[in-house]
Amino acid sequence: MPETPGVTVLRHSWKLRVGSPGELLWELHQFISGRGYSFDRPYQPLKLEETPIDGMASFAAVLEASRESETSSFWHLALGTLLCFTLVLMPLGLRLIRRSRAIYRHTITLSLEGEAYRSSARASDSRWLQAEMLGVTSNARLTLEATLTRLQAGEAWPVTSGPHWQALVREFEQLTATLSQPLKPVTLPVPAESEAGG
Repeated sequence: MPETPGVTVLRHSWKLRVGSPGELLWELHQFISGRGYSFDRPYQPLKLEETPIDGMASFAAVLEASRESETSSFWHLALGTLLCFTLVLMPLGLRLIRRSRAIYRHTITLSLEGEAYRSSARASDSRWLQAEMLGVTSNARLTLEATLTRLQAGEAWPVTSGPHWQALVREFEQLTATLSQPLKPVTLPVPAESEAGG
Protein backbone atom coordinates (compact mmCIF):
# COMPACT_ATOMS: atom_id res chain seq x y z
CA MET A 1 0.00 0.00 0.00
CA PRO A 2 1.50 3.38 -0.98
CA GLU A 3 2.17 5.67 1.94
CA THR A 4 -0.27 8.60 2.18
CA PRO A 5 0.71 11.67 4.21
CA GLY A 6 -1.21 11.86 7.46
CA VAL A 7 -2.37 8.24 7.34
CA THR A 8 -1.21 5.87 10.07
CA VAL A 9 -0.76 2.33 8.77
CA LEU A 10 -0.66 -0.66 11.11
CA ARG A 11 1.82 -3.13 9.61
CA HIS A 12 3.27 -6.58 10.32
CA SER A 13 5.46 -8.74 8.06
CA TRP A 14 6.54 -12.37 7.85
CA LYS A 15 9.33 -14.05 5.86
CA LEU A 16 8.24 -17.52 4.78
CA ARG A 17 9.30 -20.58 2.85
CA VAL A 18 6.28 -22.27 1.27
CA GLY A 19 5.66 -24.94 -1.32
CA SER A 20 2.69 -23.27 -3.04
CA PRO A 21 2.35 -19.46 -2.88
CA GLY A 22 -0.84 -19.68 -4.95
CA GLU A 23 -2.52 -21.89 -2.37
CA LEU A 24 -1.34 -19.59 0.42
CA LEU A 25 -2.84 -16.57 -1.36
CA TRP A 26 -6.19 -18.38 -1.73
CA GLU A 27 -6.21 -19.34 1.95
CA LEU A 28 -5.48 -15.72 2.92
CA HIS A 29 -8.36 -14.56 0.72
CA GLN A 30 -10.72 -17.02 2.42
CA PHE A 31 -9.44 -16.03 5.85
CA ILE A 32 -10.13 -12.31 5.32
CA SER A 33 -13.53 -13.06 3.75
CA GLY A 34 -14.43 -15.08 6.84
CA ARG A 35 -13.79 -12.02 9.01
CA GLY A 36 -16.59 -10.07 7.36
CA TYR A 37 -14.49 -8.11 4.88
CA SER A 38 -15.47 -7.66 1.24
CA PHE A 39 -13.21 -7.28 -1.78
CA ASP A 40 -13.69 -4.61 -4.43
CA ARG A 41 -12.17 -6.86 -7.10
CA PRO A 42 -12.78 -10.57 -7.75
CA TYR A 43 -10.08 -13.01 -6.69
CA GLN A 44 -7.30 -13.48 -9.23
CA PRO A 45 -5.13 -16.63 -9.04
CA LEU A 46 -1.45 -15.98 -8.44
CA LYS A 47 0.67 -15.94 -11.59
CA LEU A 48 4.36 -16.76 -11.71
CA GLU A 49 6.51 -14.49 -13.86
CA GLU A 50 9.65 -15.82 -15.54
CA THR A 51 13.01 -14.37 -14.52
CA PRO A 52 16.40 -14.35 -16.31
CA ILE A 53 17.60 -17.01 -13.86
CA ASP A 54 16.85 -20.52 -15.09
CA GLY A 55 14.42 -22.45 -12.93
CA MET A 56 13.27 -19.36 -10.98
CA ALA A 57 10.11 -17.30 -11.18
CA SER A 58 8.82 -14.30 -9.26
CA PHE A 59 5.34 -13.53 -8.00
CA ALA A 60 3.50 -10.61 -6.44
CA ALA A 61 -0.12 -10.11 -5.43
CA VAL A 62 -2.15 -7.73 -3.28
CA LEU A 63 -5.44 -8.49 -1.55
CA GLU A 64 -7.35 -5.42 -0.35
CA ALA A 65 -10.63 -5.71 1.50
CA SER A 66 -12.78 -3.37 3.55
CA ARG A 67 -15.57 -3.45 6.09
CA GLU A 68 -17.79 -0.50 6.96
CA SER A 69 -19.75 0.46 10.05
CA GLU A 70 -22.20 3.34 10.22
CA THR A 71 -22.66 5.71 13.15
CA SER A 72 -25.06 8.60 13.64
CA SER A 73 -25.24 11.57 16.00
CA PHE A 74 -28.71 12.16 17.43
CA TRP A 75 -27.83 15.69 18.55
CA HIS A 76 -26.55 16.74 15.14
CA LEU A 77 -29.68 15.33 13.52
CA ALA A 78 -32.06 16.90 16.03
CA LEU A 79 -30.40 20.33 15.95
CA GLY A 80 -30.16 20.28 12.17
CA THR A 81 -33.85 19.43 11.88
CA LEU A 82 -34.82 22.32 14.18
CA LEU A 83 -32.66 24.78 12.24
CA CYS A 84 -34.34 23.71 8.99
CA PHE A 85 -37.59 25.26 10.27
CA THR A 86 -35.98 28.72 10.03
CA LEU A 87 -35.34 29.98 6.54
CA VAL A 88 -32.13 31.85 7.44
CA LEU A 89 -30.53 28.91 9.26
CA MET A 90 -31.73 26.19 6.89
CA PRO A 91 -28.32 25.80 5.12
CA LEU A 92 -26.65 25.26 8.50
CA GLY A 93 -29.37 22.79 9.48
CA LEU A 94 -28.93 20.79 6.28
CA ARG A 95 -25.19 20.72 6.87
CA LEU A 96 -25.65 19.38 10.38
CA ILE A 97 -28.04 16.71 9.11
CA ARG A 98 -25.49 15.57 6.52
CA ARG A 99 -22.79 15.45 9.19
CA SER A 100 -24.99 13.49 11.61
CA ARG A 101 -24.13 10.30 9.70
CA ALA A 102 -20.62 8.91 9.38
CA ILE A 103 -19.19 5.68 7.97
CA TYR A 104 -15.98 4.16 9.34
CA ARG A 105 -14.13 2.03 6.80
CA HIS A 106 -11.65 -0.57 8.00
CA THR A 107 -9.26 -1.49 5.19
CA ILE A 108 -7.08 -4.61 5.33
CA THR A 109 -4.30 -5.15 2.80
CA LEU A 110 -2.31 -8.37 2.38
CA SER A 111 0.75 -8.24 0.11
CA LEU A 112 2.49 -11.44 -0.96
CA GLU A 113 5.67 -11.38 -3.03
CA GLY A 114 8.74 -13.52 -3.53
CA GLU A 115 10.55 -16.01 -5.72
CA ALA A 116 9.75 -19.62 -6.59
CA TYR A 117 12.41 -22.05 -7.76
CA ARG A 118 12.76 -25.72 -8.57
CA SER A 119 14.22 -27.84 -5.82
CA SER A 120 15.21 -31.48 -5.68
CA ALA A 121 16.12 -34.11 -3.09
CA ARG A 122 18.52 -36.86 -4.14
CA ALA A 123 19.85 -39.90 -2.28
CA SER A 124 23.60 -39.45 -1.80
CA ASP A 125 24.43 -43.00 -0.67
CA SER A 126 25.86 -44.95 -3.63
CA ARG A 127 24.54 -48.24 -2.19
CA TRP A 128 21.01 -47.12 -2.94
CA LEU A 129 19.36 -46.53 -6.26
CA GLN A 130 19.70 -42.91 -7.27
CA ALA A 131 16.31 -41.24 -6.81
CA GLU A 132 15.45 -37.61 -7.26
CA MET A 133 12.28 -35.80 -6.23
CA LEU A 134 11.49 -32.52 -7.95
CA GLY A 135 9.39 -29.84 -6.32
CA VAL A 136 8.87 -26.11 -6.01
CA THR A 137 10.06 -24.03 -3.10
CA SER A 138 9.14 -20.39 -2.64
CA ASN A 139 10.71 -17.72 -0.50
CA ALA A 140 7.91 -15.28 0.24
CA ARG A 141 7.34 -12.04 2.08
CA LEU A 142 3.86 -11.50 3.49
CA THR A 143 2.79 -8.09 4.79
CA LEU A 144 -0.44 -7.30 6.63
CA GLU A 145 -1.58 -3.66 6.79
CA ALA A 146 -4.64 -1.91 8.20
CA THR A 147 -6.01 1.63 8.01
CA LEU A 148 -9.15 3.41 9.21
CA THR A 149 -11.03 6.12 7.29
CA ARG A 150 -14.08 8.19 8.22
CA LEU A 151 -16.47 9.00 5.39
CA GLN A 152 -18.77 11.89 6.14
CA ALA A 153 -20.68 14.39 4.00
CA GLY A 154 -18.87 13.28 0.86
CA GLU A 155 -15.40 13.68 2.38
CA ALA A 156 -12.87 11.22 3.78
CA TRP A 157 -10.48 11.63 6.70
CA PRO A 158 -7.90 9.22 8.13
CA VAL A 159 -8.65 8.22 11.72
CA THR A 160 -5.85 7.57 14.23
CA SER A 161 -7.60 7.94 17.59
CA GLY A 162 -10.87 7.33 19.36
CA PRO A 163 -12.91 4.17 20.00
CA HIS A 164 -13.08 3.11 16.32
CA TRP A 165 -9.29 3.33 16.03
CA GLN A 166 -8.80 1.35 19.23
CA ALA A 167 -11.17 -1.31 17.88
CA LEU A 168 -9.08 -1.54 14.69
CA VAL A 169 -5.86 -1.85 16.70
CA ARG A 170 -7.34 -4.72 18.72
CA GLU A 171 -8.58 -6.44 15.58
CA PHE A 172 -5.20 -6.00 13.89
CA GLU A 173 -3.48 -7.63 16.86
CA GLN A 174 -5.94 -10.54 16.68
CA LEU A 175 -5.38 -10.93 12.92
CA THR A 176 -1.62 -10.90 13.42
CA ALA A 177 -1.78 -13.49 16.19
CA THR A 178 -4.18 -15.72 14.24
CA LEU A 179 -2.10 -15.59 11.06
CA SER A 180 1.12 -16.24 12.97
CA GLN A 181 -0.15 -19.62 14.16
CA PRO A 182 -0.32 -21.42 10.77
CA LEU A 183 2.62 -19.42 9.41
CA LYS A 184 5.02 -20.65 12.09
CA PRO A 185 5.58 -24.13 10.56
CA VAL A 186 6.52 -22.62 7.18
CA THR A 187 8.85 -19.98 8.58
CA LEU A 188 12.50 -20.66 7.80
CA PRO A 189 13.50 -23.33 10.36
CA VAL A 190 16.52 -23.37 12.65
CA PRO A 191 18.92 -26.24 11.73
CA ALA A 192 18.81 -29.20 14.11
CA GLU A 193 22.56 -28.92 14.73
CA SER A 194 22.17 -25.39 16.02
CA GLU A 195 19.33 -26.41 18.33
CA ALA A 196 21.38 -29.23 19.77
CA GLY A 197 24.47 -27.11 20.15
CA GLY A 198 22.57 -24.16 21.68
